[in-house]
Amino acid sequence: MAPKENENMWGSYVIPPKVTEVAWDDHYILAKQFRLKNDPEGENDIQIVNKSESYYWILKCDSREVYGPYNKAMFIEKKQELGISEELVLRKIEEIR
Repeated sequence: MAPKENENMWGSYVIPPKVTEVAWDDHYILAKQFRLKNDPEGENDIQIVNKSESYYWILKCDSREVYGPYNKAMFIEKKQELGISEELVLRKIEEIR
């Protein structure tokens, strides 16, 4: 996940690949991210999702502040600390498209 700098250019990653779930409102963007690993059966440094390593992130829209990576318990705690609505729930990317 990277910010769009202008019409033709994206900035550096704020959240590393691979983001699988997101949620957003006017103030925050939430994301669930899996780390990538080299495919043991692949060639040419092909990477696949490592489903044993998931992380959660919170981006504050107005300040571009980034919180994370968190495990699920820490993510829930930080959401409560920031006053993020419980109605803001992560959804799979495939459901949003």
